[in-house]
Amino acid sequence: LSGLRSDALSATNAREPWGSFDPDADRYRQSSANAQAGWHIASGLRLDMSALRVEGRTAIDDGLGTDSRAGLLSQIGQLGLQAQVSKVWQSRIRWSEAVDGYNTLRTASPWTELGETRSRSQQWIWENQLALSKGLLQIHAEQQHQEVSRPGERFEQSSRSIRGYGVGWIAQEGPHQWQVNLRRDENSQFGSENTGALAYGFRLSTPWRLRMAIGTSFVAPSFNQLYYPGFGNPALQAERGRSREWGLNYQQGDQHVSISYFQQRIRGYITAGPIPENLPYSDIEGLSLSGSRRFAGLQWSAAYDWLDPRNTSTGSPFEGNLLPRRTRQQFRLASQGRSGPWTFGGQWQVLGDRYDDQSNTLRLPGYARLDVFAHRAIASDWRLSMRVGNLTDRRYETAYGYNQAGRALYVGLSYTMR
Repeated sequence: LSGLRSDALSATNAREPWGSFDPDADRYRQSSANAQAGWHIASGLRLDMSALRVEGRTAIDDGLGTDSRAGLLSQIGQLGLQAQVSKVWQSRIRWSEAVDGYNTLRTASPWTELGETRSRSQQWIWENQLALSKGLLQIHAEQQHQEVSRPGERFEQSSRSIRGYGVGWIAQEGPHQWQVNLRRDENSQFGSENTGALAYGFRLSTPWRLRMAIGTSFVAPSFNQLYYPGFGNPALQAERGRSREWGLNYQQGDQHVSISYFQQRIRGYITAGPIPENLPYSDIEGLSLSGSRRFAGLQWSAAYDWLDPRNTSTGSPFEGNLLPRRTRQQFRLASQGRSGPWTFGGQWQVLGDRYDDQSNTLRLPGYARLDVFAHRAIASDWRLSMRVGNLTDRRYETAYGYNQAGRALYVGLSYTMR
């Protein structure tokens, strides 16, 4: 069980482009309950259950001196049965249901109706793993039904069914390792699509491994992207993509280094932010470096990403522009260690500039953020934890005109029943 109350932050600032700025502190309340249980029914047979429910109330800036109010609901339930059918066959079946609700309680907008927009999804998944004489065979099938409702008139497409079938093979022989995946999606709203991936790795020596992969993708827009009040776009279509990646890994003791170069070509890319759109063509090229090792009694890890995400739609007024809300560079440095009963650590993250719009006129400046933590056991069943978020109190935005929290101290005490 948990609860949260916040009155400390105005969601918007004077840069907010929609005329909704209000400098007051926007209230937020949240309560949640989370439960999990598992039962070993017999040897090789296990049942797992979990449930989560989160309810919230929020104030939303809607112009000077005006706040709208909304109720939020998120609910997820899962039930799974896993069986070791034989020495070579493991099978798992899982059922889940998810509910997402947004209830407009008060609004200053004449275009927004009061009442709840709610989406519900039920899913069955059957997964199987078969140990072969060479490698592992994975087979799965899934069935999903989704529906959405809103106050007043129904959406033109208020429900859909999705079926998915997939097979994968992972194997290794000598210095060679490979993986093959095939999948078919049948979406009653956006049609059917076949996708796949092929990956290959070659061990050059004990610590060094070369790898490469190609693949295709199919992403249907969610009901939130289609219909979320004030932010969705019901005209969205599915996006389809092709990707290629090359990489080199080094692993020796506690030292690890990885370098990857990748390219993606996406048709119908769904943009981030309010009122998402499909871009006819987008290209994303990137380079990723990461590494970790133990030094001076601490475990260190670092990662650097360079990205060039471009709108490449011929004839578009935004051809050649950066994709919205995609930074070109980011760096992360993290460390963790122990001293007596204390465990402590921190993370420093640096992100470059980005743009909030397709025309690349609304610039979001880059920022650096430092988070630190420490915790210790104070008895056999009790633990004290402390965390400082945004230690340097850096002011920054991840959406144009919308504030992120400044420095924040969190202190927690937890008890674990044994």
